[in-house]
Amino acid sequence: MSVMVTLIKVNVLDSYMALAYVDPRDKIRYDLTPEFAMKIGKLIGSEHKEIVFGVDCHPSSRMLGGSFTAGIMSTGGLVRIAKDSPAPTLPFSECDTDCYVTIGSDVNPESFSGMEIRHKNGSYFAESEIFAITSAEGRITYPPYNRLGRYGYADGCVENHLKKMESQIKGCECQVIIDDSFVTPTETTANALSYFGADTILLRRKNDQSIFPSIHETDHRMVANTMKSHENSIGIVLNSDGSAAVAFDEKREYINGEQIFQILVKFLEPKKVAVPLDMTIGLEDVFNGISIMTKNDLKMISDVVVSREADLGCDLNGHIIFPSMSYAPDGIMTSVKLAEIAAEATLSDIIEELPVYPTMTETVRVADDIEELMDLVLENASTMEYESIVAAEAIRLNFDSGWILIRPTLGDDSITIMCEGRDKAYLIGLVEIGKNLVTSCIKSLD
Repeated sequence: MSVMVTLIKVNVLDSYMALAYVDPRDKIRYDLTPEFAMKIGKLIGSEHKEIVFGVDCHPSSRMLGGSFTAGIMSTGGLVRIAKDSPAPTLPFSECDTDCYVTIGSDVNPESFSGMEIRHKNGSYFAESEIFAITSAEGRITYPPYNRLGRYGYADGCVENHLKKMESQIKGCECQVIIDDSFVTPTETTANALSYFGADTILLRRKNDQSIFPSIHETDHRMVANTMKSHENSIGIVLNSDGSAAVAFDEKREYINGEQIFQILVKFLEPKKVAVPLDMTIGLEDVFNGISIMTKNDLKMISDVVVSREADLGCDLNGHIIFPSMSYAPDGIMTSVKLAEIAAEATLSDIIEELPVYPTMTETVRVADDIEELMDLVLENASTMEYESIVAAEAIRLNFDSGWILIRPTLGDDSITIMCEGRDKAYLIGLVEIGKNLVTSCIKSLD
C-alpha cells in the first residue's frame, strides 16, 4: 500500500476554484495570438540573449512561431531553432542558453496552439518568473538596426537525448508499430527504438495537412488493425510534439496514459511519485512508495516533481516526467521504456493484472458562493475519520478501501463528487458520505 501525503495545499490554491486564480503560465498557453506571441518574444529576447525554440507541425504553431521569432530578434535575442527535434529533446541542446520555448497544439488537436517556457532542465518557468516577463513591457529596449538579433539552429538535441537514454535502457527486442501522423516525434522515437534493438514499423497516414489526431483510442484504430498482420507486436502513438504517448498491447487493446504509468511504476519501482488527485487506487496495488498528489495539471505536477524530488510524475493524458532524463514530459522515453518492458514480459498479461475498481460520480447544484463552500467543506472534512486528506483545488479524502474527490464543476454552478471503492457496496457508502458532507455545508451557508 502506498504512503499518502497527509496534507498538500499547493501555493496558489488557498481558494479551491479553478476560475478564482489565473496562473500566468495558463495565459500564454491558452490565450496565445500572433500579437501576444510577438510581445512575449520581445520580452524574452530582451532578458535572455539566446533562446532555443521549437514548434510542432500544427499550422497555428508555425504561424505563432514566426511572430515569436520576430519578437525575439527585434530586441536583440539569438533564436536557436530546434529543427527536426521534438519537444522532449530540447533540454539536451548544446546551445548556451538557460531557457527554451515550445509552441504546440493542446491535447485537443483542433485547439489553437499555445506556448510553454521552460528552464534548460525541462522544468517550467515558475509563476513568478512568467509574471516578471509578462509585466515588463514598459521596460523593453530596442537595439539599432545593425544590432538586431539573429537566428541559427540548435545542435545536439536528438543525439544527446539518445545518449542520456543509453544508461537507462537495456534493450527493446520486440516489434513495434508506430503511428506516424506526426513525423518529427515518431521518427525520432522509431530511431531510438531501433537503436535499442526493436523492429519498428512506421504506419503512415495520408497527410493532407488537415488530420491532426489526438492520442485517444478512437483516432487510432488503424494501429490496432495493422497489428493483426504482425503477431505479438505492440503499438505506440505519440502526440504532435512527442511529449505524451499511449499504446496498444499484443491483443490490440488500448493502453491509456494512466495504465502506462502504473506499468512503469510496477517495473521501475520508484520511491516517490507525483500524480493527479483523481489517480485511481489501482496505483496502490503496484506501488510501495510515497504518492504526492496535486491537481491534474501538468504545470503543477511538474512543479511538485521538482520541489519534492519525485522519481516519476504523470498527468492522466499520457504525459510522464522522468527526472533521470529531464523535467520535461517525455513521450519518447515512455515509448522506449514500454518497449523494453514488452521485450521481457507480455503487456496484455500485465494489464490484466492491473486492478480496476468501480467509480461513481454525482453532481450537487449550488446556489452559494462556491469558493466559500469549498472552504467550509475542507473545514468539515478535516474533522472526519480518514487515512489522509489532500487539498489542491479539489479535496480528496482517502479511506481504507477508496476515496472521495470533491471539486467545483468547471463552467457550472455545481459541485462534482467522484468516488472510487474496492467494492460496489463500499463505493455506495462513500458516495453517500460525500453527498452528505456537501449538502450539510450548503445548508449551513443558507
